[in-house]
Amino acid sequence: MAFASRPASWRTDFLGAIGVSANGGKLRGCLDDKSWLASVKGQTDWARDHGIRGTPTYVLNGEVFQGGRGGQEVQDIISKQLLQASK
Repeated sequence: MAFASRPASWRTDFLGAIGVSANGGKLRGCLDDKSWLASVKGQTDWARDHGIRGTPTYVLNGEVFQGGRGGQEVQDIISKQLLQASK
């Protein structure tokens, strides 16, 4: 989605900026391949519809947790969700 509305020269500019020649082989092929586009758009639309505006965001059992979390906090959230799901 980030590159969908870019001018045709964006690829060369992008590859040059990261130090890859315009004939960057596999990377260029990946950038040209649009087979993933529908999947990314679908996931982006789903996230937007559920109020997700950035990363990191976790969705567990339909509950949205936004922002970075420490390891113990993530474990606590998962444990709580598992307990609720088992009831």
